[in-house]
Amino acid sequence: MSIPAEDEVLAEGVLEAVEHHQAGKAIQKAERISRQHPGTRALVPLFTALQRLGDGSGARWKDAERASVEKAVGEAIRVARPSADQLERLAELSRDPSPVVRRYAAWKLGDLGDRSTTALVERLQDPDDTVRIWTVDALGSTSSRDQGRVRPLMDALAALDGALEAATAEAAGTGMAAFEAGQAGRQIGEAMNVIRSVTP
Repeated sequence: MSIPAEDEVLAEGVLEAVEHHQAGKAIQKAERISRQHPGTRALVPLFTALQRLGDGSGARWKDAERASVEKAVGEAIRVARPSADQLERLAELSRDPSPVVRRYAAWKLGDLGDRSTTALVERLQDPDDTVRIWTVDALGSTSSRDQGRVRPLMDALAALDGALEAATAEAAGTGMAAFEAGQAGRQIGEAMNVIRSVTP
C-alpha cells in the first residue's frame, strides 16, 4: 500500500528535528503524522528518530523534552500500519540498545499477528520490565495456539508479578509507583488470558 509523499516528508521531518534538537518541531510533525494515520514506510524514519534520542547524540536533550518527543513519536508509530515485509526489520529493532525502541518494536510486531511470535517470545527475556510488559500485551494480540509460548509466558508472568509486588510496596510514596503497579497488574491479567488461549 502506497502512502502520500507528504507523509514520508513529515516522517523525515521528525528525524531532522530530532537531529537538530528541535523538540517543538519534532512533536508537531509527529502529532500530525498520528492524525493522518500514515502507511508503513513512515515507520523507518520514526524508529530512527527514537534511536537518535537514545544514543549519544541525544545527550543534550533535557529529560522532559526527550520524554515529550518520545511520546509523540511513539504515538505516530502506534497508528502506522506495518506490513509483513517489515517483520525482519521490526525483529531487528526489537533488539535495539534503546529500551524505548524495543518497546515500540514489540508493539508493532504484535500488529503482524502470528508471524511475529518467535521474535516476541525472545523479548519476554528482555532486561527492561516495560519491554517485557509490552511484549506480553503484543503476544495477546496474536491468535497462534503455539504451545511453545506457554513456558516463556509463565516465566514472564512470574517476573511481572515480582515487578507488581515491588511497585505496590512503593505505591504509597509516589503517584508514578502507583501507576506502574496498576499497569503491571493489568498486564499480568493479559498474560493469564494469553496463557489460557494457548492451553487446551
